[in-house]
Amino acid sequence: SLVQVPAWLLTEEGVQVVRVAANGKTQVEQLRLSRDKFTVTLSSPPKNSKGGSSVSSSFSLSLFRNATPQNDVVVVDIGEMDRVQRGQSTQQFEKAQKSNANAHRKNLLLAHRFDSNRSMSSRGLRSSDVASDNGADDTRSLASSSVATESSPQVFSLDPERSFSIIFRGAQTLDLMANSWQERNDICDALDHILQAYQGAKVRVAADVRLLRFVWLNVVASSSSTSSTSNNAISNDGNSSSHNSNHADGMNYVNVNQIARVFLQINFFMKPKDVNANFEKFGKVIGLDRSKRRRGLTFGQLADFLHYIRRNSWLVKPVTSIWNGLFGELMNNGKKRETVSDQTFWKRFMLKKQGQEDSTLQQVRELFATLHDMEISHN
Repeated sequence: SLVQVPAWLLTEEGVQVVRVAANGKTQVEQLRLSRDKFTVTLSSPPKNSKGGSSVSSSFSLSLFRNATPQNDVVVVDIGEMDRVQRGQSTQQFEKAQKSNANAHRKNLLLAHRFDSNRSMSSRGLRSSDVASDNGADDTRSLASSSVATESSPQVFSLDPERSFSIIFRGAQTLDLMANSWQERNDICDALDHILQAYQGAKVRVAADVRLLRFVWLNVVASSSSTSSTSNNAISNDGNSSSHNSNHADGMNYVNVNQIARVFLQINFFMKPKDVNANFEKFGKVIGLDRSKRRRGLTFGQLADFLHYIRRNSWLVKPVTSIWNGLFGELMNNGKKRETVSDQTFWKRFMLKKQGQEDSTLQQVRELFATLHDMEISHN
């Protein structure tokens, strides 16, 4: 959170960039960074979008002619990101240059034909040389040709000074071009600084928290996909968000039901009723009112919640759970069971649990003696 980034990169609108697709075609999309600076999102801009830093009009016109419709949202977590590379050195950029070169040749041919028609018009034509019946019709035909040619945008050349690539998951890339050299550098500098901070911090983070992060991403992505499908089914304006776990404040949240799923996936067993009870207590401790508790926790809050449970020993350890299941939590006198007799161990564990019917009480006593000697030796 101490890493400084441009404020416009954190807004809901983000900044408009050109994305080069796998087939070499280009499209204007929106790049934004989550408020917690953990996630980069690339998505198609909403219709009539006025927010964020925008691409110039000539920039947009040339691109939408070659555009490939893409309704998907690409989300890259900082933990998946390998590096940010300035310039054009990926296959996508090479394909885009070839595609633009082919389109440029087509535009030159159209321009040549238009110039030839204009030259013939300036010399004057006999009525038998044209398809129209009068000069007015011929004038309208030339005017129509002029409009069609001029409305066809020129092929846009991708500028290496404004281009950059985000390399993630080993070999995957997001190949982009910013509106200006300065904007490209601002984006790359911000991502570089976040990556450096993340690489330095992750070595000090416990393995279970790193695992928690990746499970968190899967749960958030699953929630976003479900919400998107639901919204698209009821919305006809084409502007519904497909990343609905991202709230108005730019943060992602998981609710208490999703938290139980997260804990289960990191092998941190806890009964749903216990998750709910502890979640309510923790939410109050960190000052969340009822509406905010209903909304859920951010990743940072979830990691704190995990530590909070452990620190307060609310979670029964697996070994304790097994012990209580076998021998009972309380003894006959009502006190907490901390020891077990050889008779009880033999009957409940050796015979009933293990099914070792050939075992004897003497063997259990010998086992106890060995364990007792080991404990004294260790102490």
